[in-house]
Amino acid sequence: MPLYLSHKAKRNLIALLIFLIILLIFAFVFLMRKPAPEPPVIDPVVIEEPEPTEKEKEVMQAVEERTGEVSITNLSKTFAERYGSYSNESDFANIKDVLVLMTDAFVEQTEAFMQEARAGSEYYGVTTRVISMEVVEQNDEEGFATIQVTTQREEASGSPQNSSIFYQDLIIELVHVEGEWKISNASWQ
Repeated sequence: MPLYLSHKAKRNLIALLIFLIILLIFAFVFLMRKPAPEPPVIDPVVIEEPEPTEKEKEVMQAVEERTGEVSITNLSKTFAERYGSYSNESDFANIKDVLVLMTDAFVEQTEAFMQEARAGSEYYGVTTRVISMEVVEQNDEEGFATIQVTTQREEASGSPQNSSIFYQDLIIELVHVEGEWKISNASWQ
């Protein structure tokens, strides 16, 4: 005897078959999917550097000395040009700019000078340019250095157009304080 299904039953049977096929496909994909491989664990490699040769040690020491010399000469150049330039119209702005480069004792001495100095009513100004520098003495172990800075200075009195040029040396003394070089004294020669 043949089995007759109603139209509604056929539709439900087809829907059930489609649902089962989709369910089997998802189950197949889910079960067959492999987990992502974990990255391999790599032990850190320790590279031991060989001990430098005597020649390499000499070169490294020369580079360190030169680097220290460059830093104190750059500091000295900046300091000399600002410290040596002045206008009575600027209220010591040049010196105030370089206070951060000085030791505490030199800052106190410089601030006392600025308190006592009186600006004249007539225009007066000096512009300083560094011509050359020489490291007179430097001892990194004890933390001090002396630099001789040769400058060209242009002095104007009465008006900026009334100027004259002269040359003057500035002796700068530096000390190593808390990891950095500071100006401990400066004197015009």
